[in-house]
Amino acid sequence: MNNYIIIEVIFFLFAVSTNFALSRLSKNAPPFLTFFASGSIFFLALIITQAQGGADFIDTAASAIVYVFLCQIYIVVILISMNSISANFLILLRKSPLTREEVASKFDEGEMVKSRLNRLCEMSCVTPRRGKYALTKRGRLILRWLTAARKFFGHRT
Repeated sequence: MNNYIIIEVIFFLFAVSTNFALSRLSKNAPPFLTFFASGSIFFLALIITQAQGGADFIDTAASAIVYVFLCQIYIVVILISMNSISANFLILLRKSPLTREEVASKFDEGEMVKSRLNRLCEMSCVTPRRGKYALTKRGRLILRWLTAARKFFGHRT
């Protein structure tokens, strides 16, 4: 048994911390690109550390796979969800209930907006009330988590 999993987690946390710092320093920096840059630098550092530590090819490849997997989870859960239409719907509805037309005017008109709004209703995050859509208790809870994550990583809320 080796301790490489600890090393990958440490390098991953360095990449996330660097992304956090870069996002805070430059509000206009695209979050995906800053994470790609910091993630790539720490990926190379991980490989160099493994090679200098005497790890064989299999251990180094396993470390690389675990690191890339952690980065992929971060990208999907944090970065992509930060820019999702559904997340932006929840943020928009936080201020006040809106009609379908008011929601559509904030986004490109199309089937995507309608399908996302329907999906949010099916998930019990949004409910139609008197011709307007409003957040449900579940929607507010998800929005709280999303807002906390956005603030933590320096993204707009």
